[in-house]
Parts: sequence; C-alpha cells; structure tokens
Amino acid sequence: MSVGVQQQQRRATEAVWATSGKILAAGEIGYATDSHVIKIGDGVNTWGNLQIPYDGRYLPIGGKAADADMLDGISSAGFLLVGDKSFAATADKIVLRDSSGRAKVATGVSTDDIVNYDQMVAADAVVKQSLISRSVTAAFTLALTDIGKTILVANSSSTYTTFAANIPLNSSVAFPIGSVVNIITTDKGPITLTPAGGVTLTGPTALPGGVSSVRLVKTATDSWLVADIRYSAGPVLRRKLVNGSGNSLPNGSFVALSLNGTNTTPSGLYTNNYDSLGTNEQYNATTDAYKAFCRREGWYDIHAQFSLGTSAGGRFYCQIKVNGVDQYAGRGQIRGASELTAAYDGHIALNVGDEVRMYGFQDAVTTDTVSDSPYASSLFSWVWRRPL
Repeated sequence: MSVGVQQQQRRATEAVWATSGKILAAGEIGYATDSHVIKIGDGVNTWGNLQIPYDGRYLPIGGKAADADMLDGISSAGFLLVGDKSFAATADKIVLRDSSGRAKVATGVSTDDIVNYDQMVAADAVVKQSLISRSVTAAFTLALTDIGKTILVANSSSTYTTFAANIPLNSSVAFPIGSVVNIITTDKGPITLTPAGGVTLTGPTALPGGVSSVRLVKTATDSWLVADIRYSAGPVLRRKLVNGSGNSLPNGSFVALSLNGTNTTPSGLYTNNYDSLGTNEQYNATTDAYKAFCRREGWYDIHAQFSLGTSAGGRFYCQIKVNGVDQYAGRGQIRGASELTAAYDGHIALNVGDEVRMYGFQDAVTTDTVSDSPYASSLFSWVWRRPL
C-alpha cells in the first residue's frame, strides 16, 4: 500500500544553476544538491537572483553555525569543530582533560588552567583563609592590601595606653571610594582611629580592646565612615579600699584614697573586675594603687564610698576626680556616735586613657583612717553602660 504521492523537484549543483539561466515558475521549488539550498521561483528571476527563504533567520540545511547570518559573520575559525587528544594551540581543537584532571586549551603553566567546580570551591576556601591581611602590635597605617580584609590588633602591653590606626590621605594611599577595611582588637589594650591631616573621619575615634571590631568605609576622596562598630562586653570594675593607716585622712584636706584593699568575704567580689578579659586590666596595683584607668570610651555609672571608724564629731565627704577635675556630685555625713558612710554616685562620660581617682575629706580634730565593715564598707566601682 503506497502512502502519498512521490514528488521530485528540479535539482542541480550550484554551478549548474548559476550557468543554466533557468527561470523557475512562480511557486516552483528548486534544490541545490551540493549546498543543500532550496529556493522558490517567481517566474521572473534566475537562480542567482532568488532569495533563500527566511534567509538569515535559520541555519541553512546542511550548513555550519558560522554560515548563519544571525551570527553576524563570525568565521568558523572561532568555533571548536573537532576533538583531538593534542593540546596544541590550534583553532580547531576542543579542550580535553589531561591525566592530572586539568582542562587545557594550550600548553602552558598551571595558571592557564580551566578549573572545574570543585577546584573553584577549594580556591574559594584559600581566599577566605587570606581575609586576615595582617596582625599588628604597634601603630600602623592602612594599606591597599587591607581592602576587604581584616587587621588583627594586639595591644597587650598596656591596659589604658592606646596606639594609632592611621588613616592616610588619598594622595599617599589611593584607596578606591567604597573600600572597606575591618579592624579587630584581640587583646586588652585599645587603639585610636587617627586620620591624617585633611582626612575627615565620621564616627567614633577609639576602639576598645578585648575583641571589639570596627568597619571603615571610604565614602569620598579623603572621607571615611566608621560603620558597624561592635563592642565586647562592657567593663565592670570593683575595688576594695585599703583599711586603716594605708588610707589616713588628716584634718581639713582632700586625700586620694588607695583602692588596693584586701579582698574579704565574699571571696572575689572586689579583686575581680568581671570583664571578659580577666582581672585588673583597668587597674594596676603595682604602679598606682590610687587610679582606675578607662580602656573604653563610654558612659559609666560610678559609685564610691568610704566610712570612718571613730565616733569623734565633725564631717566627712567623698569626691571623685577625672584627670584631676572635680566632679561635684559627692555627698558627706555628719559624724556621730556610730559609723557612717560618705558616698559618690555619678553617670560620667569617659574617654580611653582617662584616669579616675577617689578622694576623702574629713574635718575632725585628729587624723582618722578608712574603716570597713559589713554595714559600712569602703569601695570603688564602675559599670560601663553605653558608647558616647
């Protein structure tokens, strides 16, 4: 049983069509046997003057991708045509993977390799490991190699002495606008963000120690923004006062009181400062038993109190000084028949490196000494509340 009707169209090679002068009738189909081109006659034009149907919109039958007008004349030299086990740098060889697993287009060094997904993941891990640009223990200046990376700062030599993180002029170090540099303090000491003359720095200028971090963003030619600053746990300092002759108050004058008192029950209440970095990093009993040193700028709740152990008449008074300046918020007592306490309570703004001293005053006839008891203790404390 036959299906349909067999049809045969006019056919010849391109050369025969070009020289025959044959004019196809309107709607008559002609076929070039070597180029596989089909044309439809119009009853007027010879083969060479007829357009190929949908010319440029589809690939020609039996043609190559490079022959299509849609590819805008890209030559076949730009395509990989055949596979070959050679890695020679020819234009007609497909890339192959060698015995080491590398894919190459030509003989070259390993940096010329085409990598696969797993190799990209491994390379990404290497990049992540290199995101720490450097570790420093002294003053430093931002460098182009720090862009997008983190500088680790260890200032363990001093609790309250800072060193500088210098931000240079664009004329010295040309950071692109939008550059980001991260800084993390890894030890107890703080640093100051110090812009060069002509550099505008917007935001906090000090970074406390103890795993605090800050992100610096360059916003204009010589302008930087201090963004996304994160603080470690705020300092809490509690110190006992020296009891007895170590804190003697003569008549009629303010005297700095020693904070290096002996720890008593409950054990650890005063000698530890409850900071994440351990004990005593805000206070140095060896070099100065009278000062507490600020290692983080911010607002502090400060409380100080002392008692006198005798019952002689007169007054006594507690005072705080910051860098030698009176804070004028203390309160005193009229000394009577029982032991009483003079105290100071204040909410004070402190900067890194500020020193705080506690003073006592009494105007009794004779010299008296600080005393301590469960109902009238003598102590100094501060608690960090929030940034400035």
